[in-house]
Amino acid sequence: MLITNTILGIFMMIVFCILLGSIFSWLYLNTKSPWVAALGHGSVNAVAGLPVLFFQPEFNMALGGTLASPVAWIGMGLLSHGLSRRSGYQCGANQRWVVEHEHG
Repeated sequence: MLITNTILGIFMMIVFCILLGSIFSWLYLNTKSPWVAALGHGSVNAVAGLPVLFFQPEFNMALGGTLASPVAWIGMGLLSHGLSRRSGYQCGANQRWVVEHEHG
């Protein structure tokens, strides 16, 4: 059971990092400042452990309640998709970010 939970936890963290990384990338690309993304990262680190304080001992964190759970992926995925559609950033064939419209 421990190996299954470990593999599931690794998969959940990979998906979480990809989704959150796309949001932080949008923050950096739109502000041209690494500080905004760094403050966002620090904020996530500061609040990520708070829900654990309120869980019952038998609660399965893989079901929800944390930012790395599939329930949070829905919100982060929708936010990431909305931000990318709104700003016009697309990943080109050479896997570099290109801007469709120049921001004045």
